Amino acid sequence: MSKFDKNYYERYAKLTLDTAFPEWGLHFALADRPDLQNETDGIGIEVTSSTPSQIREVDSLGAKLLGKKVSVEEEKRFRGQLLLTCDRVAWAYSPTKGLVDSDRSPDIIASISHKRSVWIEKQYKDFRVKGLYIFIGTGVFDDWMLEETEKADSFSFFQIVIINAMDRIYYYQDGWKKKEFTDEELAEFKKKALEAGEKP
Repeated sequence: MSKFDKNYYERYAKLTLDTAFPEWGLHFALADRPDLQNETDGIGIEVTSSTPSQIREVDSLGAKLLGKKVSVEEEKRFRGQLLLTCDRVAWAYSPTKGLVDSDRSPDIIASISHKRSVWIEKQYKDFRVKGLYIFIGTGVFDDWMLEETEKADSFSFFQIVIINAMDRIYYYQDGWKKKEFTDEELAEFKKKALEAGEKP
């Protein structure tokens, strides 16, 4: 499987939705225009990223190293930060060695605006509830960024907006809420999303 497998993030998003929203998450199917479709509940969700491509690349490699013994050479080549057990098995990682830009709201707002335009121009399948799931590639995310994001002109086009901040998701549905994930859940999401891409 290529580390740039275009469906990895859609599969990962679906797995987090299955966990965070069991009442309707399991009804989602991977599709196109939008990426996740729930015919039962009338919800369509497009998946996107506001993460710089270099961070996505490191994240993909880190996901492949999880649960595996990592050589000293592999650790040196990895451009993020690996957390290893005493016998050098990777149990967690960060795609960056330090903090990324502290204010991610402009990137998120740009993603929302772009996806609203694409949804309309490409005539996505019509759903009662339109949603957008955004990977931001960092856990550095604060409430004031949510407030800035909500002020965006294109924000109201979507009834559900989900922001993936690594170990938690913030979701807007008549107000902001938060769901946190354990390290074990995150490792399982990444593993399953990668394994599904390896199947013929």
